[in-house]
Amino acid sequence: MPRGRPLAPLTLTDEQQDQLNGIARSATMPYALVQRARIILASAEGLNNSVVAKRVGVTPQTVGKWRRRFRAAGIEGLHDELRPGRPRTYDDDQVASVINRALQEKPDTATHWSTRTLGQATGISESTVQRWLALFGVKPHLAQTFKLSADPFFIEKVRDIVGLYLNPPDHAMVLCVDEKSQIQALNRTQPTLPMGLGYAEGYTHDYVRHGTTTLFAALNIATGEVFGLCRKRHRHVPPRGVPVVPAVDRPGGAGGTGHPLGAGQLRDAQARQGQAVAGGTPALSSAFHAHLGVLVEPGGAVVRLAQPAGDQARFVPQRRGPGEQDSSVHRQLQCFCGTVRVGCHGAIDHRQGGAHCGAYFRDSTLGEERAMRGFRNYGVDVFLKFGGSLLSDLGCCRSLVETLEAQAARHGIVVFPGGGPIDDYIESLNETLSFEPYYHHQLCARAQDQTGLVVASMTKRGRCFDELVHMAGILEDHKLAVMLPMKMIVSLDVFERSWDITSDSMALYFAHLVGARRFAVLTDVDGLLDDDDRLVENIDVEELAGLGHTVVDTCFAAAAKKMRRSAWVLNGREGDRVAGWIAEEHVRCTKISAE
Repeated sequence: MPRGRPLAPLTLTDEQQDQLNGIARSATMPYALVQRARIILASAEGLNNSVVAKRVGVTPQTVGKWRRRFRAAGIEGLHDELRPGRPRTYDDDQVASVINRALQEKPDTATHWSTRTLGQATGISESTVQRWLALFGVKPHLAQTFKLSADPFFIEKVRDIVGLYLNPPDHAMVLCVDEKSQIQALNRTQPTLPMGLGYAEGYTHDYVRHGTTTLFAALNIATGEVFGLCRKRHRHVPPRGVPVVPAVDRPGGAGGTGHPLGAGQLRDAQARQGQAVAGGTPALSSAFHAHLGVLVEPGGAVVRLAQPAGDQARFVPQRRGPGEQDSSVHRQLQCFCGTVRVGCHGAIDHRQGGAHCGAYFRDSTLGEERAMRGFRNYGVDVFLKFGGSLLSDLGCCRSLVETLEAQAARHGIVVFPGGGPIDDYIESLNETLSFEPYYHHQLCARAQDQTGLVVASMTKRGRCFDELVHMAGILEDHKLAVMLPMKMIVSLDVFERSWDITSDSMALYFAHLVGARRFAVLTDVDGLLDDDDRLVENIDVEELAGLGHTVVDTCFAAAAKKMRRSAWVLNGREGDRVAGWIAEEHVRCTKISAE
């Protein structure tokens, strides 16, 4: 016979049953509320408190408590009541004031509110303001675009354009081209939708122009100060005497007087062939814009040197077409170096006659090395072409990289990667697809970058670079420098787009460009072999040119002769042999003499 006080029956309506079942199965609601819903559902089955407590995992007293709460207040009684504690710091009116200010006003010195500026303006902490904005979904820092089109064929046009990008025609590239309009005075085609609760400010993506202006600006890298000036018109040769930056006196030092940069010096490098630019800084081919430029001297303005007496008019080269070579590379560099003084670390050199940087180039007429002004001494002792064939044996490849890293602590070593297996695959694809010269040139250049990344990944302290400005820092830290040449190959555009020229001649060109003291090709053979498979220890470039494609490409001999630069061919799988060659010991290899 049951003992104790009889339990009052607990009856649920259909609506209560559904709500409690939803709460009991929820994975996101507070666990305490889920547990209480299970207690009520079990109690509604007619079970006593002890059985319900065992099923749910609580005490019988807890079951009795929530049964009473539910009978008195229903489902709302299952929620926790408000507990006593610290009173609110801010009332509802203050919250509403902050939200309304964020929605309806703008700060005096900015385009939108931030949590810091809004907190300072209202005297409320930044964290509290951030919590309120997040609670109401107010996002002053965001803006979204919208467009309501009145075109009846809008959907069809969107499908045509988007479909062209998603599924372009075979052997075609889809490009979106737009003009560069300097600084534009714009007005949106429709009024801006104001920010509201839960959504950001909205504006149309299209606009109406109300004219343009041209901004000339210069940054003083010593102080961080920016000089600027706007001009209404953008001309190739602006009027004389129009300064771009304020005339700032140059700091003291020996040498001639500099001049503030005039707008007439900002010349278009794409002007027609034969246009004379007398008495100004010669415009360079676009190939050199990534590496050379006019710099700012500490405490002064952007400057150029006065033209030396007797200096002749310069001719602006015409932009090259696809596949054309720049035959005037060195002439343009020589002209540039006589005009702008560029110090070894980005500072202007005040000495008479310009900067005397230590990278050396051979003069093809005199047959001797001479310093050319404006070239930086990168400190490259050894420039190595890392043959892609070495990747076929990764064990030997890792051993070679370790050897080079050890030597890099005493010598400035730069590694230039070959195309490797990826290049071979591209060449096999070409037999089927017959790539146009532009595409195979781009693909092979990217293959060299891939090989370079593989080599760099095998180093412990080595670093890779894709611009010469970063190479000097790597060498100064006595680390192995691995070149990723694709960016410079494409931007310089001095190589023919042909299968005849490979990474051998490209590496020779860059070794010459950075003034490397010695150059070698590391491959998987000991060097050049004769008809009897005997090693040829020394061969002249004239003789090599008659052999065609050997361990180096067919263009290598002519390039070495033109640059008057000797080269060595070594077996990269023999790490000790490579280390001996770097130390200028006599090792088994082939020397290609160009002297």
